[in-house]
Order: sequence, then structure tokens, then C-alpha cells
Amino acid sequence: MFKFFKRKTALTLAELMMVFVVIGVIASIAVVTIKPFEKSVKWLYYRMYHTINTAIYNAMFTRAEFPTNSVAFCNALLEFINSNENHCDINRIVSLTTTEYPDDKIQIIASNGVRIYISANTDGTPYTHTETESNGMSTTYKYFVVIADLNAEKRPNTPVWTEKQMADIVAFVVTDSTEVIPVGYPEIDTRYMFARVVYPPISSDEVEDNLSEATSYYDAKHRAWGNAIDSSEAMSFNFQDDFPEGSPFKLPASAYPTAPSVDIGEGCMETNSPCYVKIEAVSYTHLTLPTTERV
Repeated sequence: MFKFFKRKTALTLAELMMVFVVIGVIASIAVVTIKPFEKSVKWLYYRMYHTINTAIYNAMFTRAEFPTNSVAFCNALLEFINSNENHCDINRIVSLTTTEYPDDKIQIIASNGVRIYISANTDGTPYTHTETESNGMSTTYKYFVVIADLNAEKRPNTPVWTEKQMADIVAFVVTDSTEVIPVGYPEIDTRYMFARVVYPPISSDEVEDNLSEATSYYDAKHRAWGNAIDSSEAMSFNFQDDFPEGSPFKLPASAYPTAPSVDIGEGCMETNSPCYVKIEAVSYTHLTLPTTERV
């Protein structure tokens, strides 16, 4: 008895070339959608940081007190942020635990497309954070959390950070001292930003002529203040400790690297340190002080 086998045919050269074309298209899509964000994220992050910093700094010049609710805070930012849309509404407050940021929660769409959300207490009032210094003095800050989708509608549209995929939705604490504090993975991931420690000046003519090398924000904090809290420096406070467990902006303890020691040799100390920290977009540029320009 004869057995008949189904003949197996190989791909023709034309078919094989078509397969490679399809693979190439898929690969190029992945590169186009992911790589440009990773390359531009420092500029996007720094620009958002500087925009919020400038807005709240200037807005407080015309106010006797820090905004008492999220709507007033949103309107304060709008005075110095050019926007395509604004929806300052207490009903648009977002939780610090959510990973979903729908359009009906957007408070501001900036002119560059960045979507801005605001987190506060459920009644719209600012959060509060209290820490105690080694001398027993307690300091309390009021603050809102500004959450920004850095690359607008482009993917991945997530606050969840992984080593393979950077989050494009990031958070900043904005305090009643007009300080803007980076929180979350940008604290340790230098793909978002660099930071430097500003040491006591070498020359009386230059305020910031003595700087550390560029490093992560987390490292810079510890080199400036160690593990201590300085009541006059909001950046030395640990606002993320307030964030609920499960928040994408609260790093687990295991995520933090070993903290460096305070730079005593450069004049820094854990009590009344003359040092402070400044944020930079790239390792060779310096952050300028906020101006009265509208951004």
C-alpha cells in the first residue's frame, strides 16, 4: 500500500521578503513610539517642572495666602500657563492611587498639549505634611499634587514605571512655600532629570559657583542634608511618605539605592546646612531662577 504525504512547500523569495518587510514595519513602529519619548523626556520633564515652578512662584506674588482649595489653586496656575483648555473643577480631583487618567478629569491642557491633573483632599483642600527636626521643632507644609501627562495623548499614557518602560505621567508636590518637589521614580531615574548640590560659594560675587557633579535627585538630597530635615528647605522633606500604599508615585523602600553621606567636606551638614539642591534637564546646564514671564 502506498502512503501519500502532503507535500511541504517552502516560502518563495518574494514571500520571504514580504515577511521581513512586515517585521521591519512592526519594529520601526516600536522605535518611533518608544524611543523618541525616552530621548526627549528630560526636556519634557524639566519644562513641566520649570513651568509649574514659575507659575506658582509668580501667582503667590499677588496672593496673601496659599490657595485653600483645588479650584483656586488651578486658577492660580492658569494665570501663568498658556492653555488650550481649562476645567478647574473640584469634581475633577484625582486620587493618588489611580492609574487611569480619563479626559473628564483633566484640569488644564497646556498650549503644548500637556494634560494636567490635580490631586487634593476629597473636599478640595490641600494635603498637609508634618515632620520634626532633630531639635524637636515641627514644621507643617500645605500642598497640592500636580500630575502631568508629559507627552500629551501619545502613549504609553501611564504613571506606572518599569525598567523597560518609563512612565509618561508624573507627579510634582507644590507647597505653600512655592517649592515644587519631584516625587516618584524621577527621584532616582536620571533619564528624567539631573540634580546638583549647591555648596557654599567660593566667591562672594557668584551665588552658585560651587556645584557638585550631576547626579540623581535622591542622591543630591542626601549629599545636601543627609537624612535630616531642614525646616527651611521643603526639598529635604519626604512628602511621598503621605502617599497611600499602591500609589504609582510612592516608591517601595527596596527601589531606593544606598543613600550617600552628607558632603561635609564641601560645607554641607545635617543641621542648618548651607547647601541646597537644584534641578537640571541635562548634566551641563543650570536651572535659572523663576522669572515673571508667562510660560
